[in-house]
Amino acid sequence: MAKLQVVKVGEKLYSSKIPYSTEERKIGTWVDGKPLYRKTIIITNTALQSGNNVIPHGISDLKTCVKHELAKDGGQIFPYFNLDNNNNLQTGTFLALVNSTHFNIRIFGDSWGSQNIWYVTLYYTKTTD
Repeated sequence: MAKLQVVKVGEKLYSSKIPYSTEERKIGTWVDGKPLYRKTIIITNTALQSGNNVIPHGISDLKTCVKHELAKDGGQIFPYFNLDNNNNLQTGTFLALVNSTHFNIRIFGDSWGSQNIWYVTLYYTKTTD
């Protein structure tokens, strides 16, 4: 039987030494040895409607998004799912897609007003590295 090896992963992802920023920050190295970057996109005064809300992220040369975080002012936890008493999905909001030019905030059966502030943080590698 092979011996299990314990590996620490992601120590630098949450380091207080590298603050979150709306500017692209190199925060460490991904598993393939390529630099890992992080950027937070702030979305204000945008009415998000039921369906796919396509939002450009403004990152040049994004290759692979390895992680993402979605937060909203007011303390909602995302992904957000609202179930009825029979565990049927009533409404839901989550980050559904990240590609080289944009991301989708997917909303099912609901909408959010325009007086919200959304924070999308992407962790990614680039094609130029």
